[in-house]
Amino acid sequence: MRLRIEHLKTHFETPAGTVRAVDGLSLEIPPAHTLALVGESGCGKSVTALSILRLVPPPGRFVGGRVVFEGRDLLTLSEREIRAVRGRRIVMIFQEPLTSLNPLLTVGQQVGEVLRLQRRLSHRAAREQTVALLRRVGLPAAEQRSREYPHQMSGGMRQRVLIAAALAGRPELLIADEPTTALDVTVQAQILALLRDLQRTSGMSLLFITHDLGVVAQIADSVCVMYAGRIVERAPSGTILSKPRHPYTRALMRSTPQLTAAGAGDESRVAGFRSRRLPFIPGEVPTALEHPSGCPFHPRCELGRDDPRCRSSEPELVEVGPNHACACWKAPSHPAS
Repeated sequence: MRLRIEHLKTHFETPAGTVRAVDGLSLEIPPAHTLALVGESGCGKSVTALSILRLVPPPGRFVGGRVVFEGRDLLTLSEREIRAVRGRRIVMIFQEPLTSLNPLLTVGQQVGEVLRLQRRLSHRAAREQTVALLRRVGLPAAEQRSREYPHQMSGGMRQRVLIAAALAGRPELLIADEPTTALDVTVQAQILALLRDLQRTSGMSLLFITHDLGVVAQIADSVCVMYAGRIVERAPSGTILSKPRHPYTRALMRSTPQLTAAGAGDESRVAGFRSRRLPFIPGEVPTALEHPSGCPFHPRCELGRDDPRCRSSEPELVEVGPNHACACWKAPSHPAS
């Protein structure tokens, strides 16, 4: 197993109390595998990613659990040892590339710097490899673009530059935190296809963090749905998309925008299709300071809102089918159902 997280707890101590951002999370990512971590903003997805790299800012701290990468618990490594892993064997790319790139350096200088640091290349060799990497990620006119600054490029181009920089160290695990959210749908599809192709050819593992189940079918082998700091459903992507068991997963799927064929005279018709009014999940993700009793989703759940068991007892993540686990008292095949 390339990455195994066991009962990870990342908390923040604040004057108002303890914020349990990640609260007993477990997941596994095999080699050459893509896992999508899905959930609304505030569920703890990004803190999970930062925890893997030990980049959680103060006052965050690890309260319990393990993050085992290639057989070593990253939480027990010295600062020198974790630096040897971070940026080379595990790399992270973010949602908005403009904030991750230095505006004072050309993109070629920035990718080349990674190559020189991680692979000990000469300046000349780094320049050649930089152009090759930019071509590999599909940047048009790569040699010319390598001499440009981030502000001279579109969002999709900047994201390709970040992916090139991430690949420079030949990582074994790439963490992509909402990398396509700020892009239009056409560029988003191109970036997803690029990540999928790069992962297949390099054999790296990919942790893809998103709030959008619509991208899962395009990139993920398996899915973990996260809510209030914990995994509430885990399954292969095809199973999640066709047979979701947790009410939260089903609500996320209903909230995914879709277009359906339009009838004659339909006022909402656009180019032969019509939009539909999106259902929404009532309420909000509970703050980590206001963790509800029982199932954390029950205040928003149409099935468990008034159920005494859902209100008082938190369900464990248990197997409800082949390679399919769910933490819900109402899930079909739950042992206590």
